Amino acid sequence: MTPHASREQLIALREGRAGAATRELLNHVAGCAECQRTAQETLDVSSDARALAESLAAGETEAPRVEPRVRRRPSRAIRWIAAAAIIAALAVAIPFLWRRANSPKAPHVVTKPVPPPDAPRVITPPSQTRQVQGTPARPERWESVVREATASGALQMPGVLLALRTPADMFRASAEDPAAAPDMRPFGEVVESDRPRFRWPAPAGATSTVIVGEQGAIVTQSPALQAGLWTPAAALPRGKTYTWQVELRRGEETEMLPAPPVPMARFHVLSAAAKAELDAVRAAAPRDHLLLGIVYARSGLRGDAVRELTEAARDGVSEARPLLESVRNWPHTGR
Repeated sequence: MTPHASREQLIALREGRAGAATRELLNHVAGCAECQRTAQETLDVSSDARALAESLAAGETEAPRVEPRVRRRPSRAIRWIAAAAIIAALAVAIPFLWRRANSPKAPHVVTKPVPPPDAPRVITPPSQTRQVQGTPARPERWESVVREATASGALQMPGVLLALRTPADMFRASAEDPAAAPDMRPFGEVVESDRPRFRWPAPAGATSTVIVGEQGAIVTQSPALQAGLWTPAAALPRGKTYTWQVELRRGEETEMLPAPPVPMARFHVLSAAAKAELDAVRAAAPRDHLLLGIVYARSGLRGDAVRELTEAARDGVSEARPLLESVRNWPHTGR
């Protein structure tokens, strides 16, 4: 049998200090007339009965804390009213306490506040640097290269490509001569490979010999060929400018290609440093068409630069369009 509540326990219950024993005390006092009489004589419940009932009915496990004050002994009628109020409060509170103690805890839900309809809409400004979807972040090493090029809005023709503009002499015209030139490749351009593929128009029934020279000396030459294609077996030294021509033989007749007044076919093999730079960019940012176009242009690889900048413009990179036009407007150096 549960012992009767002491005055100290009843005071602690009233002041919210009963702790874990609150429910057990409430259950006992609700069914014990003696403890109810003790409560009537000990507590000033006439003013706090409603607050007790409301707080317990709301599901609170502890009674509201009330500062102690000087108690006047109430009349018998008031004591009976107070007792009835306590019993009513307990009758309301006990079912709530029991359900709260035995029901599973609901998960904690964080509700995101909803702004009022008239609240100003906050718009996040777009990034100033446009990243094409699927393009990884550009390494900082190359970011400065892109910033410099896009800030100027144009790409200057590199000196290595300008040097391929063959000057006129007494036998041949300049590179801008309107005379028709044969379809020879490479012609007035920078090539990346140190074993470039030579191509020329080979007449039927003629044999062709390709002769490659550098500063007046023959560097390499092909055997007699029937087709108009040849790739040297040995690599040409990088960073040098070469001339080449084709000796065509038909029986006893010999013809040189290109023939005057068309200038000599000249090309430049990309230097080792420029080739290493290109390889590094392609490895780090293989889908960054803007960066690739800029680096190709700096190396003098006009065709590759036009291709990459065109792709960047198609992707919607607005900075690529003026750079593309500047490369297309470079002076003529070949066919």
